[in-house]
Amino acid sequence: MGSNNADQSMQEFHSHCFACGKENSSSLHLEFINDSNGSVTGRCILNEHYQGYPGYVQGGITATILDSAMTNCLFLQGIVAFTVRLNVSYREPVLVGTEIVVEATIVSHRNRVYELEASVFQDTIIKASAVGRFMVRKDAI
Repeated sequence: MGSNNADQSMQEFHSHCFACGKENSSSLHLEFINDSNGSVTGRCILNEHYQGYPGYVQGGITATILDSAMTNCLFLQGIVAFTVRLNVSYREPVLVGTEIVVEATIVSHRNRVYELEASVFQDTIIKASAVGRFMVRKDAI
């Protein structure tokens, strides 16, 4: 995540996350950068510990990467919200040992519900994409 105060406090709040937590030794070690248009981009390389079929990242891990990118995109806006729906479309298998790039952006929001989109790329090829809905808890307003 970025370097401003809101991003820093969100990073600390989320420090033990399985996908991006810096204090979680089992983390996927995703690192997100805030893009100028309000979206985020993350990168990682996963080894065979995260595979399903030999040489391919397990599908649930791919879904986790997409979900984490959308969550971190909300963090960019100072929003803490929980996933209520995640619809993943798998296009091609994600390879282990090859850099994964994930991008996420907010598409819309109404009241406490935000809709986001995210895509996973390898070598500029879209491997998977997702649409997610996230809800801010009532007590967080």
